[in-house]
Amino acid sequence: MKTETTLSVLLHCGHVTGANKIVYNHLYDPVSLVRDHAIKQKLVEHGLCVQSFNGDLLCEPWDVYNEKGHAFTTFDAYWDMCLTLPVETISVLPPWCLVSPTRTVGSSSVEDLGLENDLEKSSNALLARGWSPGWSNADKLLSEFVDHHLIDY
Repeated sequence: MKTETTLSVLLHCGHVTGANKIVYNHLYDPVSLVRDHAIKQKLVEHGLCVQSFNGDLLCEPWDVYNEKGHAFTTFDAYWDMCLTLPVETISVLPPWCLVSPTRTVGSSSVEDLGLENDLEKSSNALLARGWSPGWSNADKLLSEFVDHHLIDY
């Protein structure tokens, strides 16, 4: 599904699948924050329900400020403030069922999709160095922690 913009892809997917809600996790680099905010506004204007979640951090950066309303400059002070914040327990039930698209969805290689523009390349390179999504890597990291670091934690 090669198109010019992320917005047009999401709108097309919503149309093809009959989806009325878009859900995603936040990315925190400046390019992604601006892009995702603009896309979220446009999706809402098109009548879609849009919900975003804290995907990688314990606390959203815009939720933790010092007494003067400024960002922290040391981790200790930041962490002390985090410990005073209320903890939300969010329980989201999985969908009852997932409805398959009524039409065949074509396939393309990742390169053919042109998902990355020049402004995003440096940010994505940094993200790729420190992030390995998926169950397999999570299981590997958990095993490493339990086997070698849990006793000293």
